Order: sequence, then structure tokens, then C-alpha cells
Amino acid sequence: MTTLKDYGRRLVITIVDEMARNNPERVVYSIATSHDISKGLRDINARDFANAVNRTAWWLESELGKGSLFPTVGYIGPHNDFRYILLLLACIKAGYKALLPSPRNSIEATVAVLNASRCDIWVSPEEQPEMLPQLLSRRSMKVLDIPKTDELLKTEPVPDYPYNKTFQEAAGDPFCVLHTSGSTGLPKPIVWKNSLLGTLGATRLLPETDGRPPWTVIFDEGDLFYSAFPLYHGAGLIMNVLITAFYGTSNVIGPMGVLSTIDLVDSLADHTNIKVWSIIPSIVDEIGETPSISRKFASAKIIIVSGGPVTYASASKATRNVRILNITGTSEGLFQGSLLVEREDWIYFSFHPYAGFDFRKIDEGVHEHWAVRIEERVALHQGIFHTFPDTKQLNFKDLYAPHPTKPNLWIYRGRMDDMLVLSNGEKVRPVAMEAIINSHPAVSSCLMVGTGYTMTSLLVELVFPELLSTTGHEAILDSIMEKVHTANAIGSKQARLFREYIWFAKPGKPFVRTDKNTVKRRDTIVLCEKEIEQFYKSMEEYGNLAANIDVASLATISKSIHHLLAIALPATKEIGPDVDLLAAGVDSLVAFSISNSLRSALGKHNVSEERKLAVTPRFVYTHPTISALTKALYNLVYNNISCSAETSVDLQRKTVDRFRAKYTAGLGDGHTVILTGSTGSLGSYLLESLVHQQHSVKKIYCLNRTEDGKAKQTAAGESRGLTTDWPPQRVEFIQVDVSKPNFGLAREIYNTLLEQTTHIIHNQWPVNYNWDIASFEPHVRGVRHLIDFARNSNHNASLFFVSSVATVSHLKPDGAVPEKSNYTLTTKLNGYGSAKHVSELILDDAVALSDVNTSVCRVGQIAGPVLRGSEKGMWGKHEWVPTLIASSKYLGVLPSTLGSLNRVDWIPVDLLADILIQLAGVATNGINGVNGVNGAGIARNGTAAGSSTTTHTLPVYHAVNPNAVDWASLVPMVANHLGRSIKIVSWAEWMDALQNSRDSAMTALSLEQNPALKLFHFFDSVTKAAENAISGLKNSGKKAVDAILNPQKIDVAFQKFTRPTVGAGKTIFPTSQRDLKNIGFHFDLSNHTRQVPDNRPNAKPGATRTSNVIKWQAAAQAESKSIKDWIRKNGLHAEIQTLEVPEDATKEEFEEILRTAATKL
Repeated sequence: MTTLKDYGRRLVITIVDEMARNNPERVVYSIATSHDISKGLRDINARDFANAVNRTAWWLESELGKGSLFPTVGYIGPHNDFRYILLLLACIKAGYKALLPSPRNSIEATVAVLNASRCDIWVSPEEQPEMLPQLLSRRSMKVLDIPKTDELLKTEPVPDYPYNKTFQEAAGDPFCVLHTSGSTGLPKPIVWKNSLLGTLGATRLLPETDGRPPWTVIFDEGDLFYSAFPLYHGAGLIMNVLITAFYGTSNVIGPMGVLSTIDLVDSLADHTNIKVWSIIPSIVDEIGETPSISRKFASAKIIIVSGGPVTYASASKATRNVRILNITGTSEGLFQGSLLVEREDWIYFSFHPYAGFDFRKIDEGVHEHWAVRIEERVALHQGIFHTFPDTKQLNFKDLYAPHPTKPNLWIYRGRMDDMLVLSNGEKVRPVAMEAIINSHPAVSSCLMVGTGYTMTSLLVELVFPELLSTTGHEAILDSIMEKVHTANAIGSKQARLFREYIWFAKPGKPFVRTDKNTVKRRDTIVLCEKEIEQFYKSMEEYGNLAANIDVASLATISKSIHHLLAIALPATKEIGPDVDLLAAGVDSLVAFSISNSLRSALGKHNVSEERKLAVTPRFVYTHPTISALTKALYNLVYNNISCSAETSVDLQRKTVDRFRAKYTAGLGDGHTVILTGSTGSLGSYLLESLVHQQHSVKKIYCLNRTEDGKAKQTAAGESRGLTTDWPPQRVEFIQVDVSKPNFGLAREIYNTLLEQTTHIIHNQWPVNYNWDIASFEPHVRGVRHLIDFARNSNHNASLFFVSSVATVSHLKPDGAVPEKSNYTLTTKLNGYGSAKHVSELILDDAVALSDVNTSVCRVGQIAGPVLRGSEKGMWGKHEWVPTLIASSKYLGVLPSTLGSLNRVDWIPVDLLADILIQLAGVATNGINGVNGVNGAGIARNGTAAGSSTTTHTLPVYHAVNPNAVDWASLVPMVANHLGRSIKIVSWAEWMDALQNSRDSAMTALSLEQNPALKLFHFFDSVTKAAENAISGLKNSGKKAVDAILNPQKIDVAFQKFTRPTVGAGKTIFPTSQRDLKNIGFHFDLSNHTRQVPDNRPNAKPGATRTSNVIKWQAAAQAESKSIKDWIRKNGLHAEIQTLEVPEDATKEEFEEILRTAATKL
């Protein structure tokens, strides 16, 4: 009798013999004898089954002799061929191992598996597979003709074929050989060992977790069980061989040669009493969509669905009649740790902790599935590490999302391999959207494509392709669009599908499918590669919606644009002619779609190529209403007026005057601070600085647009190495929309803020250089609402506005730009700079008219952190400096100057945050900032920041580095970092190189390598603005800036990072090579890598290793006098040694190098 200690330590082959001895009449298999299930099934009892295995084993030995070291025997039989099971088990007894390739593989794939598994023996049924002659021409094998099934199942007894190994002796022996799917290349063999199979038997030992038992509790001994999976598939063998052996089910085998379809399942439901079903996802979908069949499952215990994503909308209908268990597994690890979830949560997966699964967050709401080895659980519960015994952790590359409220429930979201990467670098996960569209009855399958292109498109395979000719293309599209809209609603913005980007597969080119009838994405995309390329080319040239655009008059153009918007924004009501399109929902994708269609329409009306090319997404942004866009397009066609990004001076003046008039109308014990935009880059560091003002700041309200501000703030803090544990009594997150009255808050919450707030730091602002000034109106309106709030607050709260030096970039004073309001208007500013500019003017008017307590700080270029959070924080890759450097590496050229941006007065973001909170009057004198800097609290004209303004003028500060240098002084270090092959060129030559790469790349370029293309208009504006470059900005708040960027501060940091405490016997700073390199970069010390001799005791003669080389002697040329003095004081002057730290150095080696260096210091 089997005891608990036996579970997980039993051999399938010995169970077969034990059943024959102990319960010979028990029915183990029921085999369909005909395609017509109504004619009955043939029952095979345990005695006859074991006898058939023995007969097959004796036959094998008579043909080949007793096997040694498990030679491989290949077999492909008809679908539902019972000989798969007999041959597999007979191979084990006779000393061989069965290889079961998929008959759906290509010749090349099958040969690859044969070669990799060293298969020299092929067993063939009378119905030989068509590919056999080709296989034999590619690999020489001995071919055996296996007897017919009826002959092997004869009831006349044969002698028992002896098998005497124990589980311990046979644990490492092969059970059979399967192979990977080959979805990412040629398939590779997978050898199932007996120890791996034991983990399935041990599943019953898993204790309940979260109230969920192991999935195998669904089986009772004697349950009639049917699996739709083929017998050469891992799931088919698990369900039809392993479950039968380990859990005592009686399995139904369908008619030989007949594929599992909804019709076969329907017939089985009519003529059998199957209690447990294991069915592929596509058939489960059909059961749900066919009520007459679905009702037949009411007497069943459960349907197990596995092998691919099931369509929720379809399958959920079946749950009204029968419970569904959705489980996932791998050929390498079986159904490791799967649990039985609650009936209503059937679409989710749940896993036992013993499985060692780890779901690692890679994006908002997206986690990657890993398995981590747990030594004490490997033997019984971690099957994957039986297949990969030398692996500590393994990435399945599957993506999941957690249940919004329930623990340990995960929903499948596709694979990393499924991800589309658009040409703008955006990543799209298509599986969930595809599943919704696949639920349409006319759709067989669909695939989202778009990698390397600007937008996604949808390739649809119809159930009946002839519908295209009988029903019509547009009618089918109309039918599908409802599902598309639903899919768009759950997908990301960049994933949205537009009607004109939906197309249909050719009838003669069906999608490539797996044995489970799921689509092979990679193979199908390769198959349709030319069609995909042609589709996108046609969209570039013509555009599917271009035929519906009439440019005959202003009225027809306006009507056409309305039509385009109705298709692109189906959920949006009628858009008025003067409604801002960006506020109505037009974003970069919609702008691209509209501009593409308009440009294509112009081509049909004989408009010149030059004027056609003017219609870009920026053209839409620059004319952000239907009225403006209509006039601009009309002028382009009939008046040959190519509208540039610049608007007329009169138009800009009217807009500025309108905003100023509109938003200045009606004006006349510890701090409580409102911080807007806390989740962004600068905002995260501002919050960090405020949190560390323990004595001066008692409460911080973080006002953000996002619904779950705390979750987003946590993610931002974690990614930057900042605080993520905020006491709720000090930090509170509130969702707001400052463009709305009362910030869109309930009156009681708004009143609480009015009563408590003493300071407002307004940092929230969208960074989009494509927008026109008019599109920023909601944010300008928000400035007015903050003014009203400050005026009405109980404590006359100060309002500190984080502005930009972009507001004065057009000025050309004799000297530095003064710190005061700028009344000079220009068309040279982009929408971003203009909107910040008008906001400054509104604040200036507010001070003059109502004596509101407000100030402005114009921020320059922000660099990455150097002290706080520097281990994780980095300069944002999307910003223009890292973008320029990355593209320089791609282009092979580096500019020697930067045009109008040549002045380098950047400030690290963590230091800037301390500067801003002091200028805002939040940091009390004598209180250390977050980076250990004494708070200065110095404002313009000596007024303490945060005190009431008495001069009736707007205080303005410039937060720029007072120790500015030219870009040219940094070029050698950047060039050294990029490599010897980099060429130094002029700014004009660099722009030419970028332009050439833009012209040649078109839409198929991956912008990850050449990201400057995304900022082309910005860099182009730098060229045009070079002659207007300002010579600098006055910095009368310099004391506050210097409190952070002063020589003493640098001296402290320099010693902190370079002088370990030798007397204590351990190194304090730096603690890692990363620290060392960070401080080297901070002080402009050149660093690189080189090969050095490997002097370790076990190193081979002449071996080398890569070392990081930090040239500390370069500090002697540092600008800081305190560093020079420090060097002289230590008696080494310019001869401070070079540190060489091997990249693979151990912690002990690293500390010894620093200890030696410190002794010399």
C-alpha cells in the first residue's frame, strides 16, 4: 500500500506492474474504436495494459537486443495512437528512451532534434509519416515496423518483462525525450527524468496556502478523464500517462487519426460520463460560445485548460455550467506548484511557495516570472531544477499582472518575446488586446505587429476568408471594430489600433500554429514579413483613409478632419472647431495618424512633395484646433504658404494677453508644504529634501495628477535609491487637477489645505516641446488657481514657481540676463517656454495687483545626482545631454560645440532640490539639508524667502551653476568615454550627420541606438538659436546656491570618498567600484579601463584582467582651490597615485587597494 513517504518517489513503470498485480480488473484506458463515438469505447484493464507493455518490450528486444545507456528510439504515429504510450513504457523496460517529435515540425526542425538526441533508431507505424523518407535522407537510422495496436493489445499473456530498479536507482534515468516548441529558433530536446516526474506525484503533499489546495485534489481514483492534447505533447503525456499512474484515473483516448475538435468533444460529452476534461484553449473558447454544448458539461467536475492563453469573454460563459481550472506549466518543469483557485477567479493562476516562483516587477502592473532554487524543496517540488540541475534561478520570460486585491493570484500577460518595440522606443504588450479581438466569431486569430514602425497594426486571419469577397472589407471591419475599441480601452496608449491599420491575411497563407493550435508569433511574422513591409509602405505613401479626405474647400477640409478625429477618438463626443485637440485626446499616435492621412490626401491632389512633407505630427501640434488645422492645410494647398512652427507675433501677443487677462482677473510652528509634481525626476528629489527638513517641515502634501500617487512615488523612489517609507502623519498623497476650481477636490479636503498650508512649491508641468502654447492653457490656468489658493489661505501661503531658463533664452543683453521679470515677447520660444513665460507674467501681475506672496526660480539644465541616491539615480536617458552622447556614439562623431547650449552651467538634481527648498523659504537657517548642507534661506535683495513680499515686484532667481565652463572643456572626457574611433566635428557637421541618419532611417530605425532623432527639432532649434545665445544669467541668490556648491562642500565630499579610515581597520568610503567611479566623474577626473596582469595565485601564466583606472592625480588641475590645498597639505601635490581596480575584484581585494592608497595619502 502506498504511504505518504512514497509520494514523489514512485516510478511510473513499476506502478503499471503493481496495478496489474493488485487490481487487475481496474479499467485504466478506454479507447475509441471508431470515428463515431456512439459505437462505444474499448476498455483496457490494468492486467491487459501491463501485458501489452511487456509484449511491446519483448518485441523491441527481439529487434534490437537489450538496450545499454538508453539509446534513442524515435516515433511519430497517427493522432491518438495508443502505441505512443505502449512504446514509451516498453522502451523504459528494454533499456531505451523514446523520442516523440511533433509531426507539425518542419523537416529541418525534426532533423535538428534527431541529431541533438543522437537518434539512430526509428519506429514506424503502417501509416508512415510523410516526412520519413526526407528524414532518412538527412540522417541514417535503423527503421522498425511496429505491430498494429490490436496485435499489441491481445489478451494472451506474455512473460513479464523484468524491471527491478528502485526509485533511488532510476531517479536519474530518462523517461522519454520531448523538445522545445522552437518558437525562437530550432527546437531542442528535453529529457524527462524519473525524478522530474516524481514532483508531479508529490504535488498532493503540498499544504494549503491562502486557502487554496494543490490542483491535483480534483482527481478521485476511478475518475473518467479525457485530454485533448496529443500524445507526443508534454501535456498529453502528463494527463494520459502520469496522472493515470499517480492519481488512479481512467483515461479516454479518442479515435486514432482524428484531431481533437469541438465536434469530437461534443460527441464525447453525449456518449460518455467524463468527469475531468483537459482541453486546449481554443476548444474551451468554442464551448463557452456554444450554449448547447456548454450545458452538457453540467455533470462534469471540472475543465482543465492549459497550453496557452484562453479568451476570458468566451470561456467565462462556460463557467455558468462547469468549473474551470486554468493552469500553466512547462515541458521542463511540468505543472510546478499550481494551486486550485476560487471558482470566480478561474482566469488567474496561483502557485505554492514551495515552487520558488518569484514575480519581478519590470513595469507598472507587469511582472516577469522567475524560478528561484530552494535546496530543501528541489527534490519534491521544484521540477524545473531537475531538468536544469546546475541553475540557481531561471527566467521563464512569461509576463503576469497581479490581482488588484487578492494575494498570490496572477493573470497571464504574454511573453517578453511577444513584446513589440516601436520605432520611438515604446514597448507594446499585445496578448491581452489580441485575446479580446480573437473572441469575435469571424476572427480565427489576429496578430498585432509593428516592431520597428511608428504605429501598431493588426493582421487578422478570418475563420472564413471568403467573407472578404461576399460580405465586403468595410462591413467586416465595421463588425470587428467594437472588439477593437474594447481592446484599445484596456491597452496602453501607444498600443492603440486605428481602423486604417487593420488588415487581413491572405487566404492562402494561414497563420503558423503549434500542436496546441495556438499561433506561433515569430514564425507567422517571418512568413508574412513581405506583406507587413508592403502594408506599412502603402500606409506611408497612400494611407487607407486618404480617399475620404476632400481638400476642395475650407468646409470640406474641416469635414474631413472631423471624420478623421471621429475614427481616431471613437469615445470622444463631437469636437468643436475651436476646442484644443490635445485637451480632446489627440496625442502623438493620433497626431501621426491624422498627419499621415492628410499627407497622403495631398499626394492625390497633386500637391508638391515639399509641401506634402510639411504635414507632420508637429503640423498638427502647431495648429491645435480643427479651425486652425483647416486653415493651415488650405493655405498649404492653395496659397503655397508653408506654415512653420512659429506663429505670428500678433497671434502670440493675443494669446499671451488673453492668458494674462484671464488669469489675473479679480486679483487684489513648522511649515506645511504643498508640493505639486512630486513623482517626476526633480519632484522626487524635492520630496526627499523636504522629508529631511525634520525641524522646519511638519507636513507635506504631494499633489499629483495620478490616481495612486503613493504607488507611483514609491516606484520613483525605489528606482532612484530614495526614501520610500514616508510617515503618513508627515506625507500625504492627493490626486488633483489644478486646472479645475478647488483643484478638483471635495470642498472639505480643499478647506483643510487652505487652513494648513504655509508654502506651495509648484513643480508640476508637462515637458513636451511639440505642444503649441495654446495647448498649455490648462496648466497656465492651474497657476491662476494656485494664486487664488495662496491668497485665500489662512497663513498667506507663499507660492514658489519652478520655471525654466527657456523663458529668457531669446534675450540678448549686454551682460548676463537679469533676475527679474521678462516683458520681451518673441516667436522664437517653443510652446513650453512660452507657457512658462506667460505664467511668470501672470505671477508678476499677481504680485503687483494683489500683493500675493510669490516668487519664481528659473531652472537651467538638470544633471543626474551625485550624492543623494547616486547609486541608483542617473541622468534621465530621455534628456538632451545623454541623448546627444548616445547618438554621438551611434553616429561616430561628437560636436566640439553645442550652439546656443555651449555654456555648461548644469546642476545635479539632488543638489538643485536643496537649493530650491531654501529659495522657497522652507529650509530653516542652520538646519541641514538632505545632502548635509546648511540651509541658507537667502532670497533676492536679502529678503528671506517665504516672507511677505513688500516691494510689489516679483522675486526671480536663477538656479544655474555659478562655476560655468564651455562644452569644449568636457569634450576630451566624453570622447575618451565613447572610444578612440570617435571624431570631433563642428556643431553644423554633427547636425548634418544626424540629418543624414534621419533621412536614411525612415520609420524602420530603432531609436534606442540613435535617440537624438526623437529630439531633432529641439537640436535644430539650437542651430538656429546659436547667434542669440545668452552670455549667462545673473545669480543674485548665489549665496543659497553656493551653500551647496561651495569649495568646502566639495572638499568634504572629496575626503569622504577618498580617505578611508585606516585606523579603524576598514574602508568607509567608497564602498564599491561604482562609488569610486561616481566620485571620479563628479570631480571631472578621467577614468577608463585597461588590461592589467592577473597576479592572483591561481591565475594562468600571462593572464590579464580588466581594471577600472581612476587617475586621481588629475585632481591637481581641479578648479577648486580647496582641493588643491588639500593635495598640497598632504604633501603629494600632483603625484597622487593612479588606482587600478579590477572589474572582477572581490570585496577583500577592493578594500586592500583602497587601504594601500589611503596609507600613501
